Amino acid sequence: MISIIYKNRAIPVYFELLSKLVSSNLSEQKKLISNIIGLFDNYQVVVLGDREFCSVKLDQWLDTQRCSAVLGRQRGLGGSHGAYKVRTQVPHTDPKP
Repeated sequence: MISIIYKNRAIPVYFELLSKLVSSNLSEQKKLISNIIGLFDNYQVVVLGDREFCSVKLDQWLDTQRCSAVLGRQRGLGGSHGAYKVRTQVPHTDPKP
């Protein structure tokens, strides 16, 4: 599910139902995000993902899309951010090329 945050509320704007009971994979995650990310070219995009979105490859791909990210991490992996891997970058003021 993809939501926008407005006045401290998450408003769903896009979702897909998977035909399986297990977690989505990298290609499914990229497809979901790609379907809507172009609508937000003039905005800073921050992807917040739960532990299902704990992927170095997804993080790298989001970086190429000029998105900041806060991606979940499975328990027991340690780290100073508790349950999350945090990667942010300077907010983008120019639209994507």
